Amino acid sequence: MSASFPAVVGFTGSRLLPSAPHPHGLVHQVVGSVIASGRHISTGCASGADSAVIVATLQHHAAPSLTVHAAFGPGQPQHPSLPPWHGSWRFSGIPAVRAAAAAGAHVYWFAGAPSADATWGGNFKLVARLSRRSQHLVRSVASGAFQGAGLIAFVAAPPPRPVRVGSSWSPCGSGTWSTVAMSAGCGLPVLVFPVGFSPAALPPLGTGRWQPAAVSGLWSRAWRWQPTQPALPL
Repeated sequence: MSASFPAVVGFTGSRLLPSAPHPHGLVHQVVGSVIASGRHISTGCASGADSAVIVATLQHHAAPSLTVHAAFGPGQPQHPSLPPWHGSWRFSGIPAVRAAAAAGAHVYWFAGAPSADATWGGNFKLVARLSRRSQHLVRSVASGAFQGAGLIAFVAAPPPRPVRVGSSWSPCGSGTWSTVAMSAGCGLPVLVFPVGFSPAALPPLGTGRWQPAAVSGLWSRAWRWQPTQPALPL
């Protein structure tokens, strides 16, 4: 008999958003809706949206359903030779990640790293570490390919440069939008919540269109990318 695994929903978003979600706010409600559907949650390690998703999941008492992909390491006692939070920077969501680990969530330390050593944590370029962290997140969500899997993004602005959709990472000046583009390229359903700007400014993710995710209610504030289906040969 085959085991039954829950679908995983990846979350990404801007570091400019509040790290502490309001109990009745957008992030708290969206996370609660996903948890209520029986799906698991996977997110990154930054301040802003990542931290808000982590905190909201813990507020819903769903730590066992949470996976965090951290670009930095815990240091002691897991890695006694490294200082605490080795590889973190000023936008790392250390308080939220620490709380997730303490509550029993699964944390991928040095996510996407070839090894958890000083070269990765200290000298390896920060931008590369963050992008590999995000790629690790997308691939982990896409690897299951279970019905109900997908990516949700809380975006605070359009990308600085055009996005290129594909199954590999493509920088566009925004880690959030590169994560969205890679998710779409891997075949994941993508929903975005535009925060503070018009949905009319959402960039195309290839051939297709953005459409409201629902007619009313919470999910009517989200926009789903609907790719154009190729015509069948006659």
